[in-house]
Amino acid sequence: MSNSLDPRINRLGLQPAGADFKYASYEGLPYEIFWIPKPGKPYEHVGIMHAADLDLALIYAKEQFSRRGGNCYGLLSINSEAIWASAVTEAGANAFDQLAGMPLEAWLGQKLLVFGLKKRGKQHLLLGEAIGGHAAEVFSQIAALRTDPCLNVWVVPAVETSTLEAGPEGLWQTLHEKQYREATAYKSADKIKAFVDSRK
Repeated sequence: MSNSLDPRINRLGLQPAGADFKYASYEGLPYEIFWIPKPGKPYEHVGIMHAADLDLALIYAKEQFSRRGGNCYGLLSINSEAIWASAVTEAGANAFDQLAGMPLEAWLGQKLLVFGLKKRGKQHLLLGEAIGGHAAEVFSQIAALRTDPCLNVWVVPAVETSTLEAGPEGLWQTLHEKQYREATAYKSADKIKAFVDSRK
């Protein structure tokens, strides 16, 4: 029998684990998370989330990255393993000059999302989309999104992504008086006092 400080565990009558016992560990797959911090801005990389699938990654990301410190106007999750990434360039070089090696044939007929890193210390931004019926067309559309400077390019098929769009009010606009994503903005004490006064 196990000897736990928690009596609920002791009531289960569990047998002690053998020497070969290992706790199960599951972190899920890595997903890149992008968000829209302000209306009219492009998707910006905000972090990585481990989850079982694209949609669950969005749910986790909503809680992890967008709840506090402001509003969020859209979330995008991307399967990290599906990203084609160029080499990171050094000063003066542009990553759009290093697009050789893209699996263009595998992408034919698919919508692609193209991201770029414009400055060290910043995050990747969504530059645009590309879709084409043959390799040369796909390549030219991606190359047309060139921006200077650009230190790194990511290309990913849209089927490997999932989005959570929000209207102009954002994901967390639930109360008119809640201007910030802090608990004090709910003004709970004022509401309780108003309720008590209404019962007198």
